[in-house]
Amino acid sequence: TLNTNANTLSITTLDVDLQGNINAGLGDVMLMSSVAGKTQLGDASCGSCTMNISGSELQNITAGSLTVDNTGDAIFVDNISAANSDNIGTLILSSARHIQFRNNASTFNALTVSATTDIYVDVDLTTDTGDMILSADTDASGGAEGMFLRFGPTLTSAGDITLSASSNGAGIDVGADVTMVATGGSITLNDDFASSGNVDLTGASGINVNAAFNSGGSATLSAGSDINVAGDLMASDNLIFGGTGTAMFVDGATIASTNGTMALNKVTALGAITLNAKEGITLNDDFTGNGLTTIDADTNSSGAGLFTIASGATLNT
Repeated sequence: TLNTNANTLSITTLDVDLQGNINAGLGDVMLMSSVAGKTQLGDASCGSCTMNISGSELQNITAGSLTVDNTGDAIFVDNISAANSDNIGTLILSSARHIQFRNNASTFNALTVSATTDIYVDVDLTTDTGDMILSADTDASGGAEGMFLRFGPTLTSAGDITLSASSNGAGIDVGADVTMVATGGSITLNDDFASSGNVDLTGASGINVNAAFNSGGSATLSAGSDINVAGDLMASDNLIFGGTGTAMFVDGATIASTNGTMALNKVTALGAITLNAKEGITLNDDFTGNGLTTIDADTNSSGAGLFTIASGATLNT
């Protein structure tokens, strides 16, 4: 056993062969690649990976945080179990290129991911004690770089879920359905979010949509605290704002269901607001406006879209 007495341990190496243990207590451990080669964690296989850290090797590390830093190439992660990662307070992955979670789901205590180019999440990710923080295109070079959630993943966190990508790139791109559940924290989307499928967000401590949001299917946002929307929010199918929090819409926002219905619980519009739906709009709780309020519950004028104010709810402009 290599025992650091809770001090920081920094290792620069081509690879690790961890048959014994590293014990840093609550201290930090940093593993840095000495060459411009790919890094794999768990069962990931990239063919030409130079640093290979198996699940069992990861399990032999005890640390407040473990940083795996590849300044020259990509990082691949596959099938890290809760047992594999349980001795590490926060796993920090940093890559000068891209980071991909693939093939099989992975679980961590807490996870912080930073990629200069892309992040690919192709499988379910869980943090069972702390936050999940994913940041793509950290150099803000833009273009086609961004965060890509593919093949219908579920992100689950005991703390916060925070997703970021540069504003001049691909943003947060969801290639299918996506589910995010922050059982003990909030969900924050810091850049343009576009999904080709259904979106289901549940945040115990709130939801923050800090840029444009567009769902190619339905969208459900449910929170135990406020849902803060800083731009336009669109869903192709049904759009639901649920939970016990208040949906707070920025001045000038357009909230729309282009082909379905819209249901809202308590709402505060911070200025002018436009609500559009093809198949009807229902206010299930009080609506408080602070500017021009425009509502169209039958956008195609078919006669099928009704505007409903539920019993006990008040529309106050």
